[in-house]
Amino acid sequence: MRLKETQRIFAEALLDPPATVKIPALRPPSGAPAVRAATALVRPGARLRAAERIEIYRRSYWCRLLDSLAEDFPGLAAVLGEKGFQRLARAYIAACPSRSWTLRDLGRRLEAWLANHREFAGERPDLAIEMARLEWAHIHAFDGPEAPPLEPEQLGRATADMRLRLQPYVSLLALRYPVDEIRVQAVEACAGDGAAGAGRRLRERMRVLRPAAEPIYLAVHRFELDVYYRRLDQAAYRLLTALRRGRTLGSALDTILEKRSWRGADAAKTMQSWFAAWSRLGWLVARQPSEEGTERETQ
Repeated sequence: MRLKETQRIFAEALLDPPATVKIPALRPPSGAPAVRAATALVRPGARLRAAERIEIYRRSYWCRLLDSLAEDFPGLAAVLGEKGFQRLARAYIAACPSRSWTLRDLGRRLEAWLANHREFAGERPDLAIEMARLEWAHIHAFDGPEAPPLEPEQLGRATADMRLRLQPYVSLLALRYPVDEIRVQAVEACAGDGAAGAGRRLRERMRVLRPAAEPIYLAVHRFELDVYYRRLDQAAYRLLTALRRGRTLGSALDTILEKRSWRGADAAKTMQSWFAAWSRLGWLVARQPSEEGTERETQ
């Protein structure tokens, strides 16, 4: 048997959830063909049978995946509670197994999957889905790709027909819940009281939490190797979104100048302060003439 075929059989056996992982309606039948096939390739040891040796690898693999997902999504774990999050994590990994060499990508499809499987999203599914969106943006901001930022003097020479873009690691989120605050509280609570204590403290917060009276606009970004959540004015969000979609600077400005309230000296000073802050944070990048298409906006 070729090495590639051996690797495929063993990988399929590992991806089959062990019996200790309870996933109703999603777990493959016990004694799955992949597990039986892998057993035939493994020699028994002095104390363990071949199937028992495979089971050690399977349990270790699944425990590592579950732990990794919990580390990456502490806010979602706080929203759902420990049991609810474990139920979600097991179902998600079974439905969307890792396809990457790095566990960093494990939660890439979690928001979309959760939106289609709201039975795993707890009593407030919209809140849980928004938290998953924020926490994936957090992961992306931490180690997403970076382009050389626009220098202040380049921004000072910008013309209306110039096309800017945002750093790839910056995500723009339009939200209904203050998930940025909830996640910060979850991380702080975990650091002080552990996961169980964090869950208890945040459950009290969940009982009184209501959708924000006004939409929340958020930029998730990094600065000097740390990830930050920056609240945005709605107009600033619209302007950044227009730039991300590939519109010229003049056209992007028109998206907010169409409102009378954004005309005049005060509006101009406000927008100047925005661009100064975005330049200082390194968000703005010069779009190259050879670039085609538009960048994907994170909703």
